[in-house]
Amino acid sequence: MSSASDGCRPALAAWPSTDSLERLPQNRPSSGPNPKNSLYPRDSVCSVSCQTVEPSLVPCDACRGVQSLLRRTGEALVELLRAEGLPCSLQPLLAAVEDTVGVGDMTAGDVAQWAGEQLRDTRRLAKHLQEVRGTVRPLRDQLAASEAERKQCKARLDKARNEFERETEKRQANVVQLEFSLRKAQRCVKETEQRLQEEQQQRRREMLNWEEGDARLKEKAALQQDSLQALACENKALQEKVRTLQRLEHEARCDLQERVQQLEGQISETRVLLDKESAKYRSACRQQESMQAKQRALLERVNVLDEDREDLQRQLDESEERQADLRDQLRRVAEEKEQQRAQLLKEQDLYSELHREKQILETRIGNLQNTVTELKEHVDALQERERLLVAFPELSPPTQDQPQTTGNVLLDMEQQLRANNTRIQVLEKENSTLHGSLEKLRQRAQQHASTGASPQQTSGISLPSTPLEKQQSAPTQMHSPLESSSDARAGFNNRGKEARGGDRDLEPEALGDRVSAATPSSLQVHVQSLHLNTGATVAKGRAKTHSASVGGSNYRRK
Repeated sequence: MSSASDGCRPALAAWPSTDSLERLPQNRPSSGPNPKNSLYPRDSVCSVSCQTVEPSLVPCDACRGVQSLLRRTGEALVELLRAEGLPCSLQPLLAAVEDTVGVGDMTAGDVAQWAGEQLRDTRRLAKHLQEVRGTVRPLRDQLAASEAERKQCKARLDKARNEFERETEKRQANVVQLEFSLRKAQRCVKETEQRLQEEQQQRRREMLNWEEGDARLKEKAALQQDSLQALACENKALQEKVRTLQRLEHEARCDLQERVQQLEGQISETRVLLDKESAKYRSACRQQESMQAKQRALLERVNVLDEDREDLQRQLDESEERQADLRDQLRRVAEEKEQQRAQLLKEQDLYSELHREKQILETRIGNLQNTVTELKEHVDALQERERLLVAFPELSPPTQDQPQTTGNVLLDMEQQLRANNTRIQVLEKENSTLHGSLEKLRQRAQQHASTGASPQQTSGISLPSTPLEKQQSAPTQMHSPLESSSDARAGFNNRGKEARGGDRDLEPEALGDRVSAATPSSLQVHVQSLHLNTGATVAKGRAKTHSASVGGSNYRRK
């Protein structure tokens, strides 16, 4: 055992410097009775004495702990690179070490080679994270710009919709007026029929009345023709408005298509297009319904005029001029009917085109939504991975004690300041959650104390009175990732303090050594947050349980 510890001393003393790591494969002595486990040939091994500034009496368990920690971190790094699809230079070395060398049997050269490969992999992973951030930020900016454009388009659409509603109300008022005039005309026709019957009974005596009735009917026919012409003019005006709306809609559609081609990631614009197309579809349906109603009204009017014409032909065989006028009126009504049918066919074609465009836009929206969901999942995974790396820096420990600098002191300090700010933000979030949980636990403890504890709780368990007792009891029951990652460093510092004759207690001394071993300030804050978390979980478990054993099992689960 003494020879093995003597063999480990030069390697452990030379560990902080990088120059000694490069010389260790040639200067290391034999560390055990099994030379086949080494990764270097036996011919290059020679024993050279090495003097250190402060020799530390450390057993081989420290080497075993450091090497086991290196293996765990290496395996975690390999799994992370494999999940990202990146090449890993540490994987072949890890496989070779697992096949040939046991835990704690690696030499200092093996450890140096391991550290170099691990540093290369961490740099590759950092470069990959920077590239991913560079691709995600422009997408966020584009998404914000597209959202602003969507709001503007929505405001324009609301304005156009209000104008269209006003026009439809005006048209409805005109239709009501035309229906009223039509009813009036029908009443007049009925009155003329009655008068014609009376005149047929009194032909000889009232020939003058016949002529007057004929003149009146001609005037009414002229009025009806005027009303038909007014309807035709209104129809033409409506068609022109429809054409203008279609032209405006076509221009808006072209603009939207150009925006979609330029900005493929803008889902909001496609939604606006879908809303516009649905509005067009609804307006086309309304127009079709109004045209069908007009057609039905015209058909009814044509039927009424046909009946009038037949009655007049039976009753007035002598009024040929009037029959010719009625035939002309019927021909015009038929032409108007054909025009209405042609317009209906055009509207049906427009409806089919709008339906096809709606289906195309729905397919595009589905594709864009799929791409956006994939990008969001990728961004969430990257943010979660970044949060874990910041919250648990021991998962990616520094491979060298000397930090690598860029040569510019201000740039290095700014980089360190940014890193510390991110760590502080993460730790502040954790502290806020821990503070909330502590307040809840205190309230529950007060409520429980007010209601009165059971005999088992008062006799077997009592809550810790001070935060110092919580901090001293929590590390003895909970094995956190920080304790597992800093066991080796705590061992080194404990040995150094025992050699200098420190007379402190075991538990506070171990906690102080763990905090001093983690040189970054973020690690100290992380240790304090872990102590607070352990104290809170201990208090919560003791308040809920009825015995000490049940409380300990619940605390380990948490």
